[in-house]
Amino acid sequence: MKRPSCDRRHDIDVEPYTPINCSDYDYIELACLDRCEVDIVKHEGVVRGCAVTTEKDSNGEYLIVQLENDLRESIRLDQIKQIVVRSEPRRFEERTFKPRS
Repeated sequence: MKRPSCDRRHDIDVEPYTPINCSDYDYIELACLDRCEVDIVKHEGVVRGCAVTTEKDSNGEYLIVQLENDLRESIRLDQIKQIVVRSEPRRFEERTFKPRS
């Protein structure tokens, strides 16, 4: 399988990928569908940009975020703790991701 089409990978695929809850995935899809400006809160920091699409490869699933400098960054979905929507209109303001049970 191909690697995600982005300029920068924001994670290191050290741990095996754990699929996220379907309900959390729905929020990521809404953000991408609306091209929302988002803050992605991860375990090791925050990424700010426009939610573009999701992609997957043999190492996991990724959110592709368009950064202000026109680069794209790939964020592994199981590394996301929270997504905060900064743009209007918005279908939701924020979503805190729960560990998969």
